[in-house]
Amino acid sequence: MCTQFEYKCYFEKHPRKRSKIVEQNEAIHDGVVAGRISPPDGSASKSGGSVFAKPEPTGEDRPGMEDATKLRSMEANSGIAFTRLLGLRLDPSSGPKLFTFGWNLGSSTYTVPNSPPITDILAQDQMHHLAKLYWTNVHPLYGFIDRNWMQEQMNLRWARPDACKVPDHIIAGITAVGAMFANGAFDAVLPRIVDAQKEALESTSAMQPPTLLDVQSWVLRTIHLRMTDHPHAVWIASSTTMHLVESVGIHQESSSSTLHPPANEHMYAPELRRRTFWVARMLNTWVSFEYGRTRVALRGITSELPAFGDDDDFTREYIDLYSLSCCLDPERTNQVGQWEDFLKQLEAYDVKNDVIQLSKANLTLCGYRRLRLANPLLSSETITRIINVSLKGLEAARKMAAKARPWWHVANVPFQVICIFLAMDVRESLANIHVAMRALEEVVHHFNTVALKEALKTARFLVRLSKKRKEEDSDVLSQSLIKDNAAEDPQPENLKMAQLPSNGIGGASSVVPAIGSGTNNETPMTNSSGEDWNMDQILNNSDFDWNYFLTADMPAFNSFAPDGTIAGQACGVHQFALVSRKMPWSDWLWARSKPSNEVSDPSGQTSSDPASSFAVGATQSTSTSNGSEQTNGGGDGLYDETPSGLSSRLSRGSWESNLNSTDWSHYTSPQTIVASVLTTAATLALIRLYKTYLRRIPNVDYLKPGFFRHRSLYGYVTRVGDGDNFHLYHTPGGKLAGWGLLPWRRVQDIKKFKGKTLPVRIAGVDAPERAHWGNPEQPYGNEALEWLRSTLLHRYVRVYPYSRDQYGRMVASVHLRRWLVFRSDVGYDMLKKGWATVYEAKSGSEFGGKEEQYRAAEARAKQKKVGMWQEPGMLGKLLGKKETTESPREYKTRTAAQDKVGKVKEK
Repeated sequence: MCTQFEYKCYFEKHPRKRSKIVEQNEAIHDGVVAGRISPPDGSASKSGGSVFAKPEPTGEDRPGMEDATKLRSMEANSGIAFTRLLGLRLDPSSGPKLFTFGWNLGSSTYTVPNSPPITDILAQDQMHHLAKLYWTNVHPLYGFIDRNWMQEQMNLRWARPDACKVPDHIIAGITAVGAMFANGAFDAVLPRIVDAQKEALESTSAMQPPTLLDVQSWVLRTIHLRMTDHPHAVWIASSTTMHLVESVGIHQESSSSTLHPPANEHMYAPELRRRTFWVARMLNTWVSFEYGRTRVALRGITSELPAFGDDDDFTREYIDLYSLSCCLDPERTNQVGQWEDFLKQLEAYDVKNDVIQLSKANLTLCGYRRLRLANPLLSSETITRIINVSLKGLEAARKMAAKARPWWHVANVPFQVICIFLAMDVRESLANIHVAMRALEEVVHHFNTVALKEALKTARFLVRLSKKRKEEDSDVLSQSLIKDNAAEDPQPENLKMAQLPSNGIGGASSVVPAIGSGTNNETPMTNSSGEDWNMDQILNNSDFDWNYFLTADMPAFNSFAPDGTIAGQACGVHQFALVSRKMPWSDWLWARSKPSNEVSDPSGQTSSDPASSFAVGATQSTSTSNGSEQTNGGGDGLYDETPSGLSSRLSRGSWESNLNSTDWSHYTSPQTIVASVLTTAATLALIRLYKTYLRRIPNVDYLKPGFFRHRSLYGYVTRVGDGDNFHLYHTPGGKLAGWGLLPWRRVQDIKKFKGKTLPVRIAGVDAPERAHWGNPEQPYGNEALEWLRSTLLHRYVRVYPYSRDQYGRMVASVHLRRWLVFRSDVGYDMLKKGWATVYEAKSGSEFGGKEEQYRAAEARAKQKKVGMWQEPGMLGKLLGKKETTESPREYKTRTAAQDKVGKVKEK
């Protein structure tokens, strides 16, 4: 049949046909129930002796008869492929290559634009340093480049450019990713490296047939964007990478396809093809999952998993972890058991690298979100498993932050853990939110970017919302415990006699009759008169009625016996025992707190006992020697209160009525109003003072437009980078606020304050340039730098900002204290000493109203021939110094013109 239809004859192994039930079961467990395989060399895996095998692909990934038919249909659809087939039929040895013959009219005049060469951006020693950072931090995890061969080619790029076989964009990709681990040392040159790679990739691989080197460079760009840019940019880059993978054909082990003819170049070694494909697919899949977009699914994938590397190569382990995550594809089934098995396998998967641990934690959180979608009610075992893996991820994030390793999950995992723990809303997860919050705070402290600060702010906001929600729920529950007056428990009709110990007053024991019993002559139950009363007897008594003690109202007492004692001897501790049965505790305390001269009985007599103010009943009784009760009045007594007696008692008021009543008279008094106004004004003045003069400004992002030309900053110079700029650490308040004097306000450890300083460009002056961007140093550039260092470095200065330039620096005049109250203008001094010229530009010039003084100082320096205006001696002439000094503006104009001419010559 192959001969009849003129197909190239080849055979593929296909799995035997299985029943639909078996295929459905495989689809459910695909990527979840993974087996174990051994490394190709027979050695044990580094991850616990074995690794999880790659799951058998399903759907569009499973190579089978149907997939092979689809691939042939794709070839049949392609007129380009048919041209090649026709040529191979006519002459297999010299058939035409796969090319766009007759694709269109070919009227395009597009030519590949020239991007700046990498040698103009980086020196060779800088390239070596950045490449070393890449090989140390990134290559062990994403080992898809031949390190030795690539390093050799990179050396040739600077030594013998004609012999170099790799394009500049892949060198730019390696150095750009390596610069992310340089702690900001290459932040100034990094944008140029990234732009050079972007322009080269978009003008070559995106417009012309790509090579494996182009695919590898796109993988490097995806990694860099994942560290620094928006998810959309990362997803586009990773998807583009997968389309280039299909174009090159590295997703197939041995291509017999007309659309993907094999290549025999060195860089197309099978192991590099496999590693490049699986790393590209892993990045595209995970980015698509996290961003909620569709991944690029290729047909006919036959590429095998890469082999295990050395002990410091974790690429295969990373790819094995990716294999476990294949079940997260949204097109797969969504069953509870599937996700529980997935989480079990993730927990059992042993990793020995912190970056892989972060990815493992992120996959666990993703698995929780899918499991929560299938079943919101999780078992305690599953919750514990998720929390344990998350805590290990938090520990890995803290380690990476402490080492200043800017992997993307260092920030993503702590933030997502906080969200997941809040969503779980169980005691175990809420108890660990503080661990995640501390980890996120450490990450923000070490990297200190605006995006991280926003993430921390959002995390705290979510925690506060959760706390507020729980407080509202608690208030709702509290409402169910509040009783209405009408719904309160009715007062028992008969209360048993409360036995009270004697207090020794009157030489007799006393008892409290049952309230409402209607009798006052019952025989009391007595204790030994010598027994001491104490609080423990009441509190430890099981019959003690706490409900009445705390809530019940009781008729108050204000009756005196003939001997001057309280009626019924309800005084002192005995009175407390009686009150504990019927009087609210707050009322009793209020009565005890009243001065004795304010408490009187109904007859107008003053009581020495403040608590006697509660004795308002008309009945007065005392204990006789035989223990019987005698009443001193009739009618509405203490133990038989009538409605008239109750009305009389209520008319006297109570603690509750006094508490609910509001007296606004003292709020409207002049003294109160004046004191309130003064206190408010003083508070607002202190807040304004702090925000205006005492709050430290960490970097230029905190400077508002209204700040310029209206304020000054006092600070400590931490670094001088060039002849006319430096870095200032803001110290508000100066020495009056303790800066430089107090131990915790000493600016000495410069590394500690990295990223917390203000870059300042001295206004109105332009110093000779040093070597930048491949251009040679201007004469007197080092001398100007040394003068500025000796003048400003590690000293306190005051700056007056005028604007912010295109490089994010604060353009300001700088003043240095010379002696007591005398200050000198540093820009003016530079012009006077001859180490700078007046700043000449079409726009952006700032002089602070001193332009005439600056030009006069420059003229005097030229006249005196000092600094850069001095005539070179014999040695200077031998070193190449010219008699006529070239100004910095002339130098910049000349070098820019030379760069432009060089680019034209290259074209």
